[in-house]
Amino acid sequence: TYIVPSAAIFKAEEKADEADAMLNNMRVYGTCCLTLMALVVFVGVKYVNKLALVFLACVVLSILAIYAGVIKTIFEPPVFP
Repeated sequence: TYIVPSAAIFKAEEKADEADAMLNNMRVYGTCCLTLMALVVFVGVKYVNKLALVFLACVVLSILAIYAGVIKTIFEPPVFP
């Protein structure tokens, strides 16, 4: 809510209560995000099973990219200013 003050559900009446209000807002928005992610996971299990090979290919390509970066760094170390 410090990024978008108008999205605050709980507003502090005094300066000392701002931290408590912000934590309560974070709890509410965190619960909403967690619920949304849980819904996506439960609905998405069906699609994950159908697209398992695609996701596996993404994981394997990511691992290969990490190894390629390590090998490149061995032969040509980066120069940090």
